Amino acid sequence: MHEDAQRRGRGHGGQPGETLIVEIGKLDPSEERALADEGFDPDEESGGLLRWLQKWYRRQCDGEWKHQYGVRIDTLDNPGWSVKIDLTGTALEGRTVDWVRHEISEADWVYYRLKDDTFDAAGGPTNLVSILRAFRSLVEQSAS
Repeated sequence: MHEDAQRRGRGHGGQPGETLIVEIGKLDPSEERALADEGFDPDEESGGLLRWLQKWYRRQCDGEWKHQYGVRIDTLDNPGWSVKIDLTGTALEGRTVDWVRHEISEADWVYYRLKDDTFDAAGGPTNLVSILRAFRSLVEQSAS
């Protein structure tokens, strides 16, 4: 098992300083049913979108970029999501897009822009996928 999968700490009855091994694998059938009941499909686009973001990020990590730049996903207190992605050294470097706003309701909204070599976005509590989809669209447009 990779070292990064090991964490020190307390949890699941462990003692302080005990190494806990976290394995990432399939959900048990009851967890899969519970998620399906909530409308979650792990093969849906959101999973593909995260795999795409991981590949995009990996392509940027070919030199100094990974030491100075990156992808930050955070939460907002209103509630919602904030995403900032550094674009220096990428195909979107130097591009500018004024604020794009999609407002459907008080809880369903997405704002994003490209400014100062940064993708800057925010959205409602269920709009993280929409934010990442907007970023992917901008990257794909810049490649064509």
